[in-house]
Amino acid sequence: MNIVFLLQATLCLCNIASNGDECCQQLYKNNVLIGVIPILQLADAELVHMALCLVEMILNACPEASFSVFLRSPHFLYIVREYILFKTRFRVKPYD
Repeated sequence: MNIVFLLQATLCLCNIASNGDECCQQLYKNNVLIGVIPILQLADAELVHMALCLVEMILNACPEASFSVFLRSPHFLYIVREYILFKTRFRVKPYD
């Protein structure tokens, strides 16, 4: 996998998601969350951070997404929950 390409694509998706709940809902309807799962398994910290920010924005805008994604990948929500706890504990700022 080309990390630079994934970084650019994830940044574009984060930019789209940052435009509001309607954009996040469209991303969810187009199965973006399922495409993010493999990214969370990579070793690149910046890429994983961006992917988790994207996931957080989508899950905040689409509460029904949590259940849908959990059915496909039970470990996915555990990863997201740990990230949110970490972010809260250490006051990590969202990706800019």
